[in-house]
Amino acid sequence: MGLREYKKQQTRLLLLSIAEKMFSERSFDEVSVEDIVSEAKISKKTFFNYFSSKNKMLEEWTLDWFAKSNIWSNNSNIKVKYDNILIPPNIDELLDWIIDHRRIFKMVLTHTDILSGIYLIKSEGETKIYDIFSPFKANRLYRVQIAQESGLIRKDISTELICDMYDTLRFDIIRKWLIKNDDEASGDDLKKQFHLVMKVLLEGFNLPPT
Repeated sequence: MGLREYKKQQTRLLLLSIAEKMFSERSFDEVSVEDIVSEAKISKKTFFNYFSSKNKMLEEWTLDWFAKSNIWSNNSNIKVKYDNILIPPNIDELLDWIIDHRRIFKMVLTHTDILSGIYLIKSEGETKIYDIFSPFKANRLYRVQIAQESGLIRKDISTELICDMYDTLRFDIIRKWLIKNDDEASGDDLKKQFHLVMKVLLEGFNLPPT
């Protein structure tokens, strides 16, 4: 990576870090682009070279976290076993991070479409479905395929559909937890519900209880 590219990357990370801190303390509407660029000591024009809006910044903040926390992207040599075909071994750590950042994730849910997993985009006069998490799915698809070929799970359901069912359920669990009132949304409840739903899902693929 050249020096110029490195500096651009550092500026982008600085902006995301400042935004995370501000969104952790204030509402979405109370944080302005002017606040962010003032703290970063850059111009608004520079900000818009990186993000088209605050909403887009929230999307990229979320995607950055997914990329950093995607353990299989960093280590594809983890042996495929019953309990980690779909669900990463660091799942409780990931859930804890979501719990700790509940305030910002509520903004992500309200001000972006990213937690739907897919959304419609218009391109060259056509409306297409865009799967925003597709870059992170390759290793999971590979693991499910290996599990099917080795007889760990049933083969009469396509690899893609198995992964889609997992994604649909995990996002639905998180979305429903985020829309609860804060005094009703305990971290323990999120974890319990997540593990219960995933247990039922895995049993449906002929996996033993986890």
